[in-house]
Amino acid sequence: GGVGKTRLALELARAAPPAATGPWLVELAPVRDPKLVAATVAGALGLLGIESLDTLAAVLHGWDALLVLDNCEHLAEETARLVATLLGAAPGIRVLATGQQPLRVAGEAIAEVGPLPLPDAVELFVSRARAARPGWRIEDADRRLVRRICAAVDGLPLAVEIAAARSRVLPLDVLAASLTDRSALLVGGRRDGPVRHRSLTAALAWGYDLLEPEEQRLLRTVSVFSGGFTLDAVADLAGRLDAGPTDAQDSRTAGADVSPVDLPGTALRVGDLTDRSLVLRGRDDRYRLLEPVRAFAEQAAQPAERAAARRAHLLWMRDLAETAETGMVSGRAAWWTARMGAERDNVRAAFATAREAGDTVTGLRLVGALIWFWYRWGAIDEGGGLLGELLDSADRSGDVDFRLTARALLARAGLRYLAGDVAAAYSLMSTAAAHAERAGDQVTQARCGGYAAHFAVLAGDPQRALDRAEVAMRLAEQSGQEWVRAEVRTSFGLVVLLTRGAEAAAGHLSDGWRTAVACGHDFAASNAAWSLMRAELARDRPAAAAGLGAATLAHRQDAGDVTSWMMVAHTTAGALARIAGTGDAPAGRDPAIDGATVLGALDAMSATLGFDPERTDPVHAPQVRTALRAAAGPEPFAAAARQGRDLDPGQVTELLAAYQR
Repeated sequence: GGVGKTRLALELARAAPPAATGPWLVELAPVRDPKLVAATVAGALGLLGIESLDTLAAVLHGWDALLVLDNCEHLAEETARLVATLLGAAPGIRVLATGQQPLRVAGEAIAEVGPLPLPDAVELFVSRARAARPGWRIEDADRRLVRRICAAVDGLPLAVEIAAARSRVLPLDVLAASLTDRSALLVGGRRDGPVRHRSLTAALAWGYDLLEPEEQRLLRTVSVFSGGFTLDAVADLAGRLDAGPTDAQDSRTAGADVSPVDLPGTALRVGDLTDRSLVLRGRDDRYRLLEPVRAFAEQAAQPAERAAARRAHLLWMRDLAETAETGMVSGRAAWWTARMGAERDNVRAAFATAREAGDTVTGLRLVGALIWFWYRWGAIDEGGGLLGELLDSADRSGDVDFRLTARALLARAGLRYLAGDVAAAYSLMSTAAAHAERAGDQVTQARCGGYAAHFAVLAGDPQRALDRAEVAMRLAEQSGQEWVRAEVRTSFGLVVLLTRGAEAAAGHLSDGWRTAVACGHDFAASNAAWSLMRAELARDRPAAAAGLGAATLAHRQDAGDVTSWMMVAHTTAGALARIAGTGDAPAGRDPAIDGATVLGALDAMSATLGFDPERTDPVHAPQVRTALRAAAGPEPFAAAARQGRDLDPGQVTELLAAYQR
């Protein structure tokens, strides 16, 4: 570590012969579970919802791309399997991997990266020192001291940068003397390890010893984060650790009680570590540690301190997720979707802490709060697996908190619906409603009842669906919460639409949409708009349905809700099939060809996301493809669908904007 493998790999990737896409950087350092390697690669490529290696290989079959897999050493076996599989299935894929050992796959060319030659190390030191001390001019005596410093750290780029950053506050002769005094360390450590690894550890220890005690503590604290952190997250963890293992610490809300004094103080301390090249600042005011620094800081913490930091991290993540859940139904869904997407590695790390500690209660709270994100990420396998594990643990313990299990079952049922398993979704949602009733949680009972009613219709039990929907609606009205009323009213209207027809459902759906828009419940507004489209189609008003779909798509794209966007786009394509041949199309547009183009785009997205809107609407969705093929003709349909596979969601939204009225 510390020889500059990542930087070199990125420079090589930029200089490589151009590919159709990429280069794509996949950061594997935060990943601890080998089962998540394929999903991490897919996520870096923007392919949400792909969790298995076989699916990823199938999706990448026709790709021409360069993948940069960074820091593979702790996942060497799984990374090797992934590389071998991708190279075998996708001839256009090239891989540049960094790590501390070869992957040992066929076709691998190994380039060992060593320390910098002394002249290059000196130039690196000088450039970094000038950045820290603008206007500094190096004299001959200074250059001799810099050579001593660079030689003492064996020319390791990371160690050179740490030393150069310290030159802002320490004279060069003091730096050189302090490193020379640690010469024993430079050849110490594990005798079976490479010299550069022992030298890096010594350089990091030297830089660490130069920090103030509070700075050392902060560095140890931030090493608990996975995939980066924000200043408010650091301030929150520091506050929890200062509070100690108390009930008050467990009940904090993430960031809410960080005083104005705490956050500026944290910013200054993190800024000091950034100035010393120990912390890196990235985009969107996020910070991270290079993996060698993170590993060193983690090892520097005593076991009790490390356990306390991981506990504080788990509680911070739980509270942040619960705050995000509230934001998702109050008009900030797009912002929170992006924020929680950035914290996905921290979510995984928090789950690992809960699992190792046997803390099912905190794990279930975190799970229940993440329902919107599992759904929007399309994380069917990962989310469903974690949910199942925690629910099984709660069941084995015999001490079931029905309020928590109800919310977890609600999330798991939603993921089964995404997977197209309506029967399992209905069973899980019914159990969730029963748990909520036992807990006296009317809000969750109402929501579960509304969704269970919808699933009951899809499962072929319309009368039970109506009964459940009416009970859910009464509970929602009693809750006094507009976002709950919006969500359940929309589910109620959809059940009425599927059982009693459009005229009976229109008022309920319109009320659900207006309520959702007024309170900022983004998902409910989209669901209501999609259901109103279905109602317009049932009234034989396809142009109105297409217009509503076109307007909704623009909003769904801005909100970052991919699954809802795909469902609305598919139903809009169905509306275009109905418009074809009626003379009701916009001037210059062929609705059958446009609809076929949209289906082609959706087919390509389904292949990459692992989510297919046809699975969630088994009653009507299969008819859309047949109707469009008949309206356009088999060959024009196929040609338009092929063209559509190259369109991104923005281009599809722009295409359908012509139908907005």
